[in-house]
Amino acid sequence: MSGETRGQVSGWTVDTLRAYLQALIDERNTRYEQRFAGVIEAQRVAKEAVGTALLAQEVLVQRAEGVNEKRFDQFSTARRTSDAAALLMMPRIEAEQRYNALNEKISEMAARIDRNEGRSGGLSAGWGYLIGAIGAVGGAIGIVFALLR
Repeated sequence: MSGETRGQVSGWTVDTLRAYLQALIDERNTRYEQRFAGVIEAQRVAKEAVGTALLAQEVLVQRAEGVNEKRFDQFSTARRTSDAAALLMMPRIEAEQRYNALNEKISEMAARIDRNEGRSGGLSAGWGYLIGAIGAVGGAIGIVFALLR
């Protein structure tokens, strides 16, 4: 007996069941192989994309390193220029000493000028008094001679 009832004959036998299952297994194997091939292809494409991205990133890193190198060179040049300028500059203490010495000299010269102006002013006034006195004496003599005549 094949497990069929007399009223319902399905037509399944062990051989047909085996052929059906084998066809189902073959169809699923084909489907899984296609999916696997698709996954393998996707992996290959992803590897290429990652390789391309890594190459692009490496190029960008090299460019950035070049830019940084130029920037550091410019910074070093500016620092050397600043250091050279600093060597030419006078220290603050020395500048203050020179400033104070010049202020003292200027004060001394101003005092000398004031003394000379005072002396010359006194001499000018003395000459004025002398000339005024001579004029007054001359005037008095003139008046005396005018009255005597």
